[in-house]
Amino acid sequence: MSKVLVLNRSYAPIRAVSKYDAIGKLYCGIVEAIVVRDGHFYSFSFDQWLEKSLERDWFPGDWEFIGTSRHDVAVPQVVRCLHYDKVPRAALRLTKRAVHNRDEHTCYICGKKFGEANLSVDHVVPQSRGGKTTWENLASCCKKCNEKKGNKLLSELGIKPIFLPIRPTGTGPEQRIKLQVREIPEQWRAVGL
Repeated sequence: MSKVLVLNRSYAPIRAVSKYDAIGKLYCGIVEAIVVRDGHFYSFSFDQWLEKSLERDWFPGDWEFIGTSRHDVAVPQVVRCLHYDKVPRAALRLTKRAVHNRDEHTCYICGKKFGEANLSVDHVVPQSRGGKTTWENLASCCKKCNEKKGNKLLSELGIKPIFLPIRPTGTGPEQRIKLQVREIPEQWRAVGL
């Protein structure tokens, strides 16, 4: 898990940040670590989190640890801002990862799932034919199918796509966060994402 969910002071999801950014903000007292156990929310300052990190059995499953000169520190999966109330409203960023996550890592031509290393982003209508770089014209495509398609239209090859690309619905932070990660961790679901 390389991303940490950030909640505002009112426990609303606002963004996902790197584990290093989260640990730094926790150390500086900007955020507190949040853990949900049996429906209860537990919050920790940096010093409390450092102490809790020594109890390895308290972090079952997929918890990640960062080594320090003194001992390992658990990477919080969720942090909460101590002074920030706003919910950012920004447009969804069109990125390669966001397209793959929207398409669930599935090639729109052959319908098979692939890892990111074996996927590319294809312009349904090629740029050489006036195709734009928009949500509605970009789709995940395996490298084999993309090479076969080249700069042609699928109709010219007699191929029907498995699905057509669409603009993701919703513009709130939850949608942006979901497009940044491949899987939603259990702790994120526990806080309402």
